[in-house]
Amino acid sequence: MQGVPPVQMRNNAVSLAKAARLHNLPTVLTGSAAEDPNGPLRSEITDLLPGVPRRRTRQ
Repeated sequence: MQGVPPVQMRNNAVSLAKAARLHNLPTVLTGSAAEDPNGPLRSEITDLLPGVPRRRTRQ
């Protein structure tokens, strides 16, 4: 079984963020340490959800 291609993963995450904004769903953005391979939270998502609380799982 192969993983989801990175472009599809990004598009899926952006689509979920758009749906959350459209339906005014309670949302918290989470991510691992910015220095990890996953990197910081993607601007495509944070730009869609300004003012939404952000949490890091590790500092």
